[in-house]
Amino acid sequence: MSNFHRIQWIDSMIKNKNYPTVNKISKEFEISSRQVYRDIEYMKYSLNAPIEYSKKVKGYVYSQDFDLPSIFIRQEDKELLSFLAERYSKINDDSAQNIADLFLKLSGGDSKVKDFDMPFVDIPVDILDFYNTLNDTIKMNKKIKINYHKYNSENDLRIISPYKIFKNRFNYYFVGFCHLRDDIRVFRLDRVVGFEVIDEERFIYSFFDESEYKDDENSFKYTKPYTAIIKYFGDDDLNGIKCFKKIENNFYIQFESSKKLIMDLFSRNNRFIILKPNWLKRKFLKMIKGFMNEYSEDDFYE
Repeated sequence: MSNFHRIQWIDSMIKNKNYPTVNKISKEFEISSRQVYRDIEYMKYSLNAPIEYSKKVKGYVYSQDFDLPSIFIRQEDKELLSFLAERYSKINDDSAQNIADLFLKLSGGDSKVKDFDMPFVDIPVDILDFYNTLNDTIKMNKKIKINYHKYNSENDLRIISPYKIFKNRFNYYFVGFCHLRDDIRVFRLDRVVGFEVIDEERFIYSFFDESEYKDDENSFKYTKPYTAIIKYFGDDDLNGIKCFKKIENNFYIQFESSKKLIMDLFSRNNRFIILKPNWLKRKFLKMIKGFMNEYSEDDFYE
């Protein structure tokens, strides 16, 4: 049910002196308390309703006479206005900022997004709901569960700590830390077929670089880095290498160049063992054999 019907019901209850509460509204329409507060704020700040909570009657009242306007903004329109407010706020221009403020007020929003020097772009209407939910999730610093339709026609359930939404060519993407893959991943918004916000603080991956994911760039960092598990016996904690997890002496490392990783480990003059992956073990052995073949036995003695 849209907020149009809920606001009419709230208005009717107040005028009939039934004085609705957040709990009563929430149960009547089977919505969250957060959504109820949004409706109340929309009435107060967008419709200029003199609505306030009265401790005397333990419910919402009008502090003075008030009649609802004949025109309402539907929930779908609010979502579109919320999106437009955000996109216009990213244009580095005073007129665009005024438009963003107007759209934000009409949508019933209670916060202003940060400014970015970015042109306005269009977005498919069928992903607006997820776009707005995801944007709120990022602002609230929460995780999100998605049902993701992969390119091979299979669906995956993923729990993501989302970081940023961006547009590339004709598609919208978001980047975040995937708790299933234990790694940074990029997802297309139009392939999300179901979603649910999780009331858990999102994980902040220390090596995430926001600058690699910009709107309308010709390319972005979509390649997946490799992951290695190294048992290391030094006392320097592998400073300078991207270790995203450590369990005792086992270091979980992300890398893109196997040769660079091996040479970096060699340069530390401490014992190490490659536990995973097996292909990296084989490459390491091949490099060792190559080094040994360059020398004769006499080279090791004076």
